[in-house]
Amino acid sequence: MASAAPPRRTQAQRRAASRIRLLDAALECLADRGYAGTTFPEIVRRAGLSNGAVWRHFRSKEELLVAAALHSEGAVSALPAPVGLDRLTPEEGLDSAVDYFWRNYVSSPAFQALIELLRASRSDPDLAAMLSSVDQRAAELVFATFARLVGPELAADPSFRRNVRLVGLTLYGVGLTAHLRSSADEPRLAGEVKQMLRALFGLPAPA
Repeated sequence: MASAAPPRRTQAQRRAASRIRLLDAALECLADRGYAGTTFPEIVRRAGLSNGAVWRHFRSKEELLVAAALHSEGAVSALPAPVGLDRLTPEEGLDSAVDYFWRNYVSSPAFQALIELLRASRSDPDLAAMLSSVDQRAAELVFATFARLVGPELAADPSFRRNVRLVGLTLYGVGLTAHLRSSADEPRLAGEVKQMLRALFGLPAPA
């Protein structure tokens, strides 16, 4: 007996799928070609959609790219936490948090895409205004994820938000200069960030 054909997607489902394809293509294009090289025609080509598709979702390049940045933040926040966090010492929890962000955020194409947007916003007031909400959401995402990874003891520390903010700014700097380094430098840099974070919380340095 032949299997039943899968149900056809609704118009809303097809529209949502097209939007996600555009957002993913925009992030990929930003990471590969930078802000100036990211154009509607190139995004549409990578998404495999018609030229009119992008205008049904977004009114401008800036609106699309800011939506793509928010889309990437949502993907990061949905990632599962590493297993066994409840068995880690505070020092190990901090190290695990740095590793998690380095692997899933700093080294990701989505982070490089955000860096490209931040660079472009220096000379584009409209883009800068649109990105302000992205920056605020990114900061809250970092705080919430670090708290989940390091556990309640360190998350309750009065200096928690200040310390994590400093590390977040450091990670931005690492991402901003990634193109100047070899990937072989990444473990050393990650180790230095761990050492800095432990020092901020008054914990012993890594062995």
